Amino acid sequence: MTRNDLQGEIFELRSLRFPFCLLIVIYHFTNYFSDYETTQWVILEDLAFVLDFFFILSGFVMAHVYGKTENFSYTRYINRRFFRIYPLHFLVLFTLRSQIL
Repeated sequence: MTRNDLQGEIFELRSLRFPFCLLIVIYHFTNYFSDYETTQWVILEDLAFVLDFFFILSGFVMAHVYGKTENFSYTRYINRRFFRIYPLHFLVLFTLRSQIL
């Protein structure tokens, strides 16, 4: 098996991203359930492992995609991450600015 064989898309891992993202959203909302301890919502507390798995999966996918060292550019990587994450961050920040102040 050559290195180029490993650079293809891994469908099995990609298909796990949506369900795990959904579980992470549900896990983060456990703080808003005031009476989850007296109901059956206690099981949501056990979803902490999903966060760990999602970070491991994301790190593996990023290493898989950016693993070719001959074409890797750190500046290009940082620019792509910045322009993918921060526009939405700034939009939310400026939209909610009046509520924060």
